[in-house]
Amino acid sequence: MRNNLFAKFLSIGLLTCKPMLVNATDLISTNNSANKKLVISTVENHPLVPFATKVMRQAYKKLGYDIEVWPLPAARALYMSSTGRVDAELGRVAGLSKQYKTLIQISPGIVRFKASFISTRSNKQLHQPMNNQTAAVVLMRGMPYANQLIKNRPKIEVTTIEQVIKMLESQRAQYALIDGNYLSDPRYQNILAAYNSQDIQGSHQAIHHYIHNKHAALAEALNQVLADMRKQGLLGH
Repeated sequence: MRNNLFAKFLSIGLLTCKPMLVNATDLISTNNSANKKLVISTVENHPLVPFATKVMRQAYKKLGYDIEVWPLPAARALYMSSTGRVDAELGRVAGLSKQYKTLIQISPGIVRFKASFISTRSNKQLHQPMNNQTAAVVLMRGMPYANQLIKNRPKIEVTTIEQVIKMLESQRAQYALIDGNYLSDPRYQNILAAYNSQDIQGSHQAIHHYIHNKHAALAEALNQVLADMRKQGLLGH
């Protein structure tokens, strides 16, 4: 009698535990699947984002990863990637790892950047911000390379390209430093055509993908994938 009761309790216990074991297995499987998606920050409304996203989506797909791109103000995007709140930064100029040690530069570059001055003044006067210590220049916050170009000159930092344009429209500033790719972006082309513009000599730089060092194991594989894509003519330079 006791043996029969024990057998019944054992059977009930196994039946109760089985769904729990199945659910645990499903949970592990779900977590593994979720780990195959990486979140990448980028500068919101930047003209190079669509192309760079396409390139990196293809690159990560070859390694078995999906990506989710978060457009953010430039400074916020850099904060999120460098602190590991997200997994990577879509694209920045070369050398960022010297200042942000947690970010690993992936080579080759995926597209190109060029810095341009835009101004309410004539083209002949566009050289002044480079020589005139009193000429304030508007630029977007969170752009280390742009800061380096104007060094110690007076600057007004804003969050978005729209705010850069408003500063010029309101005549609170007469010069701005932007990525020259905005000049051919259909969203801003007509507005920026109202200003004089001039590319800064020697400012053409490759834009590189950066991955946080918590994913250091992926770096070499990404380097190889992008090198192969460059040979196939799939990169932007």
